[in-house]
Amino acid sequence: MSAMHDAADEDADASADAGTGQPTAPPGGDFGLFLQKLRIQTFLSLGLLPNPLTGVKRCQLEHAQALLDDLAMLREKTAGNLTAHEERLFGAILEELEGQFEQQRQRAANSSSARR
Repeated sequence: MSAMHDAADEDADASADAGTGQPTAPPGGDFGLFLQKLRIQTFLSLGLLPNPLTGVKRCQLEHAQALLDDLAMLREKTAGNLTAHEERLFGAILEELEGQFEQQRQRAANSSSARR
């Protein structure tokens, strides 16, 4: 047996549920969960949620735009490879985030013009 095979066996043993001895699912690997993580990151960047470390809401439109660009690229690259459910979820998340981004952009513009 190779060292690589032994390591794989150890990983499989380590990922088994202690109570049943059955393998447990590794974290990640769920596309819907991955999209939700990106959604939360975008909400943080838009200042819609407080930073979990500081408790402060801070709108960073440039960062939010970069996340939206990444999501658009991901949607293009995954076209034709998603389940119907994943496709609907992806579309709904993008629509929601784009709408929230536009609202925050308008608030920033209004706030900027009000200060003048």
